[in-house]
Amino acid sequence: MATEKQTPDFTNQLTALLDKLVPPDDVTVRTVDGRDVKLPGAISARKQVVVFRIIKELSELPQLANAMTGVRGGGTAALLDAVVALATDEVVADKLGKAFAAAYPEVLDGRDPLDLLPIEELAASLLPFSERFVRRLGQGMTVLATGTQGMQLPNG
Repeated sequence: MATEKQTPDFTNQLTALLDKLVPPDDVTVRTVDGRDVKLPGAISARKQVVVFRIIKELSELPQLANAMTGVRGGGTAALLDAVVALATDEVVADKLGKAFAAAYPEVLDGRDPLDLLPIEELAASLLPFSERFVRRLGQGMTVLATGTQGMQLPNG
């Protein structure tokens, strides 16, 4: 009974969250030499698999977990410390560079992304298609949750 009441609340909350998540059709990043590069907001599934695997590796790094732990309840100073710690970590930078190279190899002109873009531009370039993925996946979950409301599953 409680589950039936919670499902509409969950679906409404998820829908409200997804409505706020509006991925851009493209993103423009600025190279270290001042050139603006327009990147698509969507990439192919084949590229997504590689990029999301690299992002997963990035998310599993102990330095990321340590930085996030330090931020919780620490205010602006703790957040700044975490950002600086991550931005100066070569392993984190390397993962961001590999993710960018996998997502947008055509814009590199044979250069290493870490030599072409600042860290913040590398991170910003990965957000649009990640947001798009999360939104689409969430919309699918909402449809499934709404469609299963009131269904009785067989026991056994």
